[in-house]
Amino acid sequence: MYVKEFIKDGMTDSEAINACLKQWKSGEIIFDGKDWLIDEAIIIRSGMTVIIDGCSVIQRDEMFDNVFRGDNLIVDPNAPYGFPLRVDSIQNVKILGKNGAMIIGPEKNKRGWHPVLNQEQDMTGDFWGWRTFQICLSRCDGLEVGGFAMTRTRCWAISFDMCSNGYVHDIDFDTYVKNGDGVNLRVGCHHFKIENITGVTSDDTVACTALKPHVKYPFRNYLYTLVPAAAITPDDTDLRLFDIHDVEISHIFAGHRKGCGCHPSLLTADGIQMYDINIQDIGELEGETPPPYGCVNIYTSLTYGEGYSPGDFYNIKVDGVTAKISPSAVRVKAKVKDVVLKNIVQENTNGVLFDIEDYDGIMIL
Repeated sequence: MYVKEFIKDGMTDSEAINACLKQWKSGEIIFDGKDWLIDEAIIIRSGMTVIIDGCSVIQRDEMFDNVFRGDNLIVDPNAPYGFPLRVDSIQNVKILGKNGAMIIGPEKNKRGWHPVLNQEQDMTGDFWGWRTFQICLSRCDGLEVGGFAMTRTRCWAISFDMCSNGYVHDIDFDTYVKNGDGVNLRVGCHHFKIENITGVTSDDTVACTALKPHVKYPFRNYLYTLVPAAAITPDDTDLRLFDIHDVEISHIFAGHRKGCGCHPSLLTADGIQMYDINIQDIGELEGETPPPYGCVNIYTSLTYGEGYSPGDFYNIKVDGVTAKISPSAVRVKAKVKDVVLKNIVQENTNGVLFDIEDYDGIMIL
């Protein structure tokens, strides 16, 4: 189905998109023929393939919403930015671009009052929760996202929580906002392949972030949850359901902006484990602002959560890293188990090859 066929006089682009989605039964939804200016999220359903062909999907000024999210995430109308009422399951969705497709955030961001900091600010960055993500998928099994560029992001460009069997590929980022990650796998994500990611980001280009979700907000400066599905799981949920595992990350070649970022970055705490992670062929651009940490960063931190146990990181393989501006090629700040580092190169004459807290559990080849 071509969205352009649903355009009528007097319609906004979002109204035409919703008319198309209402008629959809199966197959592809194709955006082409023009740039699409949206004022609300595009809601995708199980079995849906969205194709952005030779055009851009652009958020209107002051829009505070995702570009894409699943219909399984049921927003609470009384607290639209907070915890969802529920997050059901969704399966087999694709968001694919071709022929120079782009996803672009608003030129002018919505502003709001931050009650903890007591100031008005742009509603961007991780303080403002899950509605800042351009692509937000939760509890999705079977997904493919890729083939486009993203710019003017408002926080992490793409975020997944409690998702599985995903393929994320061929995305070019240009982010310059606080917490401007590219791809972020959050708690409960497993069996993912992430490859061919390029561009410049103002935080981690690819991140796997396993932190136990908070159940009450505001929390510190955070006003809303960043993990909609995980945040509404029962208190007695087995921690193993929050683990991140069986992830392949390869061919990541990107630069850093504002002195932030690693690619990739692995972070866990709160008793959540991260294992069976393969990272290979990682490089970085010259001439951009160097990050404060390693080109590849594996760590835990009391800043984000307590309860890390030695060995919560295990069976991690890193093969092929060329650092050009990072102070270390690989940084490991946790007691790990069965971590293999191979073919690691540091071209920054002022940097070091490794920044490792404890070499026990680490094999360097």
